Amino acid sequence: MKVSKRLKERDTSKDRLACTAQSPGVDLGEFRNIIEINRAKLIARVETLVKMGQISRASVHMNLSLAVVGLINGYGIEGSSHLYGLFSDTAEAYEIVLAGVELVCATKDNEYSDLFYAIPWSQGTLGPLAAAEIKVIPVRE
Repeated sequence: MKVSKRLKERDTSKDRLACTAQSPGVDLGEFRNIIEINRAKLIARVETLVKMGQISRASVHMNLSLAVVGLINGYGIEGSSHLYGLFSDTAEAYEIVLAGVELVCATKDNEYSDLFYAIPWSQGTLGPLAAAEIKVIPVRE
């Protein structure tokens, strides 16, 4: 909601295009939280600036791990991709702020499914990504 508010307040006659990497862009600096790790569903819901190490440290005591390491918008590739797919293949949902400053949740089979499939490789051009739900896997013992 904070990102939506900032986008609504923009002066389009003065501010540059909304971009998370430019000033006065959209500040995602506070989006560093693991919202939930659901052991039963094997899903981690995380905000956009959560580091892979954070997820690993939080999930290791649950005997869980990330399926792959990489990036969503940049379509990360990693050594275990041949087992679990590319990083975006582990995504179950994306929460993204649209141009109309509406926060939506895009999944494979909801009304925003076209957006769900467009986010990987988008380099963040579709809007600020607020959170993602990604698959985790049980650690093999």
